Amino acid sequence: MREDKGEQFYEAWETLPEEIRDYLKKAFEESLTEEQFISAVMVGECPKCGSANTVDCDEIQGIEDATLGLCRNCGYFWCLECGSRLTSGIACGHWKICDECGEEKDEFGDCGIPAWECEHIEKWLEKDSTTEFKNTCAWCGKTIPENSEVFGLGAKIRHGFDIKDKEGKIIQLSLVLTNKTVPAIVTTSDSEAKREGYDLMFMTCSQRCAKSLKKTLQKEKEIIDRIS
Repeated sequence: MREDKGEQFYEAWETLPEEIRDYLKKAFEESLTEEQFISAVMVGECPKCGSANTVDCDEIQGIEDATLGLCRNCGYFWCLECGSRLTSGIACGHWKICDECGEEKDEFGDCGIPAWECEHIEKWLEKDSTTEFKNTCAWCGKTIPENSEVFGLGAKIRHGFDIKDKEGKIIQLSLVLTNKTVPAIVTTSDSEAKREGYDLMFMTCSQRCAKSLKKTLQKEKEIIDRIS
């Protein structure tokens, strides 16, 4: 029986793309425990701080939901189905969209379209993201109070990155070298920032955060062409 299971595993392993096998090998080698390995594969790194110290919430008292992820380092709480940021103890809003959607569903209420590919959920995420990060410091993540001083950074992205369809919206920019994700405003074609040559604007709550963000962005040579 054990030999049969071993053969089945290797048959399944051979069907996986090479990049997936490399990722699983790396996750296994870097994991000290079975729990850490499962977390690396099923949950992934924290979208906010990039930490690998993450878990799903299946066994967390008061939540008990395997579709939600939690970072043990910074406390970030998010939906593993659609990626939306959550407040501890609540269900993700994308489930309401699924319930009200007119798509044909099976007996389990599933339409067969993954949350991350659903156009209805994508529109909801864009609106939710804009509301959430409109007054949020791009570096430290703190809420910037109304009527307080804001420090901005403008950046021009390298040729090849097409973000025209995101004008006026807030996107999440992944900084590969530092394992950090920051919110950025895509400048509109008629804006002063665009006329000055900037494709993105970053809002921060202090000079300290602005300097830290600028230093980090300058390392992202594959994305950022210049920043000021």
